[in-house]
Amino acid sequence: MARRWENKGRSGVVFLALALAGAVAPATAPAGMLAPAPLSGKAPARHLPVTPVDGRYDRQPGLKAIRDKLVADQPVTTGELRVLANAGDGLAAYALAERYIESGRPELRADAAFYYAVAVARGRSYAINPLVEILMDGQTVIPRARLDNIERALLLQASQGDRDAVDVLSKFYLQGQPFGYRPDMAEALMKAGVSGSNDSALALRTALWLASKEPGDAAEIMEIRRFLAIALESPDLSVRTAAENLMRSYPDPGTAKAEDDDE
Repeated sequence: MARRWENKGRSGVVFLALALAGAVAPATAPAGMLAPAPLSGKAPARHLPVTPVDGRYDRQPGLKAIRDKLVADQPVTTGELRVLANAGDGLAAYALAERYIESGRPELRADAAFYYAVAVARGRSYAINPLVEILMDGQTVIPRARLDNIERALLLQASQGDRDAVDVLSKFYLQGQPFGYRPDMAEALMKAGVSGSNDSALALRTALWLASKEPGDAAEIMEIRRFLAIALESPDLSVRTAAENLMRSYPDPGTAKAEDDDE
């Protein structure tokens, strides 16, 4: 008699592990840029290189003068930063966002989020963390159009292999805020991220998410085991321990079938 894959008792363990791993979190965030590239399934690097400045500044002396001052760490006015940032300069966008935050004025936090996103879209991954802080502060109201642009900026980076963008977006999509509940997108991002990087922590999160869907057939179970195998190679003891515990809940279907046939 073939063994049935029983899910009883797994759900509680899986959701507890998901919470501990940060894959599901309480939504605290309230409810402009480049089109993202399609998800390739390959993540070439944890962080993308910063987009180089092109020759347009040579043909626009006003912008070039501002950027030269910025790079040389000379005084640059907020108005100058805004002009350069609005031209799509990631360095200026980040500097402007930082200036808005340092001002301590709550009404500028939504603008800061927008300019952090411009920096993210230009390959400056270090802008992701301060951007997320604003998105999750539970107070800053960001207009829908700008929120869409922020999402596109993160998607652009995630689709090209930025580990932080993959991590942030997949968590946002699973918790439903601030971009909406999109589990299929979260799953695609996580799988692509692991496939390109063999990131053990992300592999564990992916396995936990797949396990939370209560898989029933052998192919689904083998997919979970594949991600857990990557997690088992983690240098982090907590990741390895969680992967070992979950692996025991999902034995190899082929081995299980052979045992049943021997009975």
